[in-house]
Amino acid sequence: MTVMMLFELCQKQGKQVDIKYWKNGEKNVATVYVDGKFIASGSSEKKETAKLNAAKQALLKLSESMPTNVLP
Repeated sequence: MTVMMLFELCQKQGKQVDIKYWKNGEKNVATVYVDGKFIASGSSEKKETAKLNAAKQALLKLSESMPTNVLP
């Protein structure tokens, strides 16, 4: 749900979201880029949880710099 909200928010603002992954030992790391700029990252032993953590951090950061009235 959080990941979907991130994509919807950025899409309404005309921005491109890219989530990249890599492994750091036992951890999966997910990084969120918006229009090619690093926004946030998250990590977890599970790839999906890392993605969720990164999306949450990205939404927090973006809500400070974007109008949040686009959220339902």
